[in-house]
Amino acid sequence: MRRVVLFLCLGGALLATASLAAAQARPEPVTRLGDWVEVGPEVFMNIIQTNTIRYKTTHNYDFEDDLRDTVFLADNTQSLLHFGPGDFFWAEVRFGVDFRYQKNLTARVLLESEAVFDGNLIDDRIGRTVPPAGQPTPAGTDPDEDTGPHVERFWIRYQFPGTPITMLVGAHLWFHDAAGVVADDDPGIFFWANLGPQKEWELKVAAIIQGEATRFGLTNDNDNVYYLGTIAYNRRPFRAALDMMYQRLRDNFGNSGLRGSHFDYFLFMPNLTGTVGPVSFLLQPMVGVGSADGAVTDPATGARREFDIFNWGVIAQAEVNLGLVRPVVGLILGSGDDDATDTDLNGFNNFAHNDIGLTGFTRFFNFQDGPVFNDWGPSPARSPLATFGYHTIYNIWNDRLGNLGHGADITNALSNPGTLVIPVGLKIFPLKGHQLNLWYAYLAMLETETVEAEAAIRGLTFADGELDEALLHEIGLTWIWTLSPHFDINVRGIIDIPAEGSKDIASTVVCDAATGARCQGEDPLLLAQIQFRSRF
Repeated sequence: MRRVVLFLCLGGALLATASLAAAQARPEPVTRLGDWVEVGPEVFMNIIQTNTIRYKTTHNYDFEDDLRDTVFLADNTQSLLHFGPGDFFWAEVRFGVDFRYQKNLTARVLLESEAVFDGNLIDDRIGRTVPPAGQPTPAGTDPDEDTGPHVERFWIRYQFPGTPITMLVGAHLWFHDAAGVVADDDPGIFFWANLGPQKEWELKVAAIIQGEATRFGLTNDNDNVYYLGTIAYNRRPFRAALDMMYQRLRDNFGNSGLRGSHFDYFLFMPNLTGTVGPVSFLLQPMVGVGSADGAVTDPATGARREFDIFNWGVIAQAEVNLGLVRPVVGLILGSGDDDATDTDLNGFNNFAHNDIGLTGFTRFFNFQDGPVFNDWGPSPARSPLATFGYHTIYNIWNDRLGNLGHGADITNALSNPGTLVIPVGLKIFPLKGHQLNLWYAYLAMLETETVEAEAAIRGLTFADGELDEALLHEIGLTWIWTLSPHFDINVRGIIDIPAEGSKDIASTVVCDAATGARCQGEDPLLLAQIQFRSRF
């Protein structure tokens, strides 16, 4: 017992001595560089946290008062719902960390949870619900549970010392061309270098993974990969560039599963940006060429068909800085496919598959979630000719129209009816921290043959016997109130007025089963949204 008491006394004395020494020791100073905090010898860390909470409501997303409004999907985690029709609260919650070692090594890991929510869903899961009796049942209504936050961004960037070369590996939000036609957060490996006496020459190459074959039960080279290249010359106030993309898609990803089919798609995007006096401008013509072999079987012979790809597009914008006001005008053109029976694919699209393209997100005609090309196009009377609207999220090209095109097995991205968009607007800065945006946009097709061919395949007819090119007129307003560098409020309102082409598409649907009366599709679409965002 005495030994135990002696041991405890000695232990207490040692602890007291250690405590006194620790109290007298000088704490290690913390070094800060802005938001960065030193966490080790020359290792700094920056915490990222963003909460974006949005309430959105829509009315007549189908341009039809006689039909009950429904969402395309009941899956609360689908972006189709977040950017499309519905009355809902939506949240995007992000948390991540940036690391930096010395001056040449940085890394990021960013987690995200994104979903529509209500009081039931936030408790412990994200589920899907079946609509009430008599309500059309959207896709994705089977019970399911979300797995929680996912990794939204992850990358390592290294600047090779003594050289102009920088490498980035992983997934980050990137923009390849000036207009954001080819842009995404798909993972890949990027190399770029700045050369010349004033580093005025910029060279860039990248390989991007869009789809891994393993996810579809395939191996070897059956992937969806695209390769990027840029040659640019920067001499303020101008920048001239040639941005290029080659997409190599094998085994008709995500379609019928026809083995042996493949797409080779080359897209050339020369562009010029700059400023002349108070006018800033962007001009970007585009040409796409390539082939799509074995994607569709000939119904007469059963043989695989081979397609040639040739399309073109143009994006242009001018903005005049007059101080408190800035008028803006734009133009978007994309060639259309004028024959659904030949072996030519002439519809312009940024990729050989339906995917986003961030046009208008931060580069072209940026109105902060403004014009309709930042959203899903409406679906007149929920016609099967435009099941999911006119186009993909952040992708203005009408790639959702003419879904069958040259055959049910081919991606409709390159057999679309073409695109014409003319946006005009006004940015107003009445007070510090306030920005008001007003705009009008006209949206149309250039060709209607592929959509008409699809209507014939489906046994649908137009009330007037033909399809007009004009789709809609949009009038919109956004107000951005920036209360601090870390908090802003965004209010948005849109009215989409259907043009004759939308009314024609709506007329393929019967609205009154008793009388056989067709839908008119003439009621304006109304959209309102308020968003709160904190970012650190």
